[in-house]
Amino acid sequence: MTDADAAGGRPEAIGCSGQMHTLMVSDNQGHPLYPAILWSDTRPAPLAAAVARQYEPEALTPPPRQPAVGSVYLVQAAVAEGGPPDLWPRIRHVAVAKDWLRQQLTGRWQAEVSDAAGTYLLDVAGRRWANDWLAEHGIAAAWLGSDPTESAAFAGTVTIGPARWQGIPVVAGAGDQPAGAAGTGVWTPDRAMLAVGTSGVILHPRAAFTPAPHPTVHAFCHARPATWYVMGVNQAAADSLRWLRATIAPGSRYPELDQEAAAVPPGAEGLFFLPYLSGERAPGGLPHARGVFWGLSTAHSRAHRYWKGWPATCARQPN
Repeated sequence: MTDADAAGGRPEAIGCSGQMHTLMVSDNQGHPLYPAILWSDTRPAPLAAAVARQYEPEALTPPPRQPAVGSVYLVQAAVAEGGPPDLWPRIRHVAVAKDWLRQQLTGRWQAEVSDAAGTYLLDVAGRRWANDWLAEHGIAAAWLGSDPTESAAFAGTVTIGPARWQGIPVVAGAGDQPAGAAGTGVWTPDRAMLAVGTSGVILHPRAAFTPAPHPTVHAFCHARPATWYVMGVNQAAADSLRWLRATIAPGSRYPELDQEAAAVPPGAEGLFFLPYLSGERAPGGLPHARGVFWGLSTAHSRAHRYWKGWPATCARQPN
């Protein structure tokens, strides 16, 4: 959007992005029927474990070929199923958050491949819904709609809001991580992306689909046709720092904590922090893992906990 647009003009097009693995269940009009189930919600963990016990990723043919974690539709939907008794029969659509938002803008339901890949309901190699897999698990195909579109595809026009906004083209968009990779030019196997927010993500593109190389790593569709990526996720990356500041130094500013940490020598004098405050996806695959400070002694101060190498260097298992 240009300065003229911000001053009252009209953007040429709109695209949507947002956090992946956030399930919205809605009626036909798109009215939410249940609070959104976020990627960080650990309630589905026992259900994911049951799926993992029943289906080894290499045995899944052709559908997801992914490790089962708690942040996929297949097990998130079961949380909704355990909600109010009248909820399940009233569901008409399930969508990730950004696809639900796009429906609110356009009035059209349309899934998109990069987010659909994280549902455990997609044939990721074929970039289409795995209909046999849906039927086996009692997920109504009508809830998902037609096969997902590619990220840059036209997905409708704006139908709400001021008249000057109506009719603006809307593209399908992408999940936050593939969108971030697209924005930084990470498309090909010679590049990779590290993204640190609430979670921490390492993303590596692939020119062809290959199954996930490890049970806690995912192989998903990228935001460009015929392109995929593998991704490993730490559940509480920068969120660990937020928690630490709120717990140990409430009211302090992050630059102040950086200054304290600057005086600490490399290695934090043997202090390790395992940042499993919200469970862990990679490399442990342990949804109920918990964080630990290991190696504390009287030689350590508050500054050691803010050492500038933390959490990346300290967040490793001690020998």
